[in-house]
Amino acid sequence: MPEPQTLLIVEDDPFIAMDMETEFSDRGYRVVAVAQTVSAASAILEHSAPDFAILDYNLGDDTSVLIARKLNEADIPFVFVTGRPDAVASDEEAPDAPIYCKPVNFDEIEKTHLAN
Repeated sequence: MPEPQTLLIVEDDPFIAMDMETEFSDRGYRVVAVAQTVSAASAILEHSAPDFAILDYNLGDDTSVLIARKLNEADIPFVFVTGRPDAVASDEEAPDAPIYCKPVNFDEIEKTHLAN
């Protein structure tokens, strides 16, 4: 039996993060970590390389663009999941990646980006 795909979730809202972690775990994926800040996500990426990442764009007063760039450099696919898709699309520093609006459409992300 193959190992489940590993996921990194970067989300600053603890309720949304918990919902995402539960939903993807229930679908057979292994969530390696949930980070609420850029620094926490950076530290995780120093020690692990997930198969896929889900990034909230707005993280308090910061954005996940730095994490997106690190993922991009490491050839780790990711998507943005945000309540402000216009902000992601207009951010010239953000690497190109699919953008999904909240609330999270788990079926669409799984069908389009994850092969379980």
